[in-house]
Amino acid sequence: DLLKLLSELSQHLGPEAEREVGEAAARLLGRGSRFFMMHRAFEYIRSNQSGDAAEILTEMRDENDPVWHQAQGHMLLKQGDKVGALQHFEKASRLLPQPEVFDTAAAVAHSCGQVDVAVELLERLLNIDPEDVRSRQNCAFLYAQLNDFRNAARHFTTLCDLQPHHAQHAMNLAACLAQQG
Repeated sequence: DLLKLLSELSQHLGPEAEREVGEAAARLLGRGSRFFMMHRAFEYIRSNQSGDAAEILTEMRDENDPVWHQAQGHMLLKQGDKVGALQHFEKASRLLPQPEVFDTAAAVAHSCGQVDVAVELLERLLNIDPEDVRSRQNCAFLYAQLNDFRNAARHFTTLCDLQPHHAQHAMNLAACLAQQG
């Protein structure tokens, strides 16, 4: 768990931190460990070395591993296969129902034009983290895009409660209510 946390942090701190986490994993778990290999695959994906990443991911394939699905999804995104990536991110979200997994899957679904799937994923995220303002706002706008103004209004009402000082939420709520008739 500590190495997983360090790995996630290192992604935000840059290549030097990632290299150090990789070396720590190699020392603690060995270069052949699943953690080290998956860490290496993510490094290759971030550095646009999808051939090397694909080799590792093929070797480490595990349909029950949400991290494997996330890595596969990111690699497919880098290769321009959004639909394939979405399939893996959706599988990851079923195996590991965490907000960041749902968020990534929803963003990919939206970029594929699958707005209904993006809404479903954001709803699942909001069941876990109901105060996630950005996700709730995205969900509300996607409902409006689907002409489902009742659900869009429901989310804008919650946004008004969460951020009463943001007049834009109230204006969006009013627009949704007007569209409902």
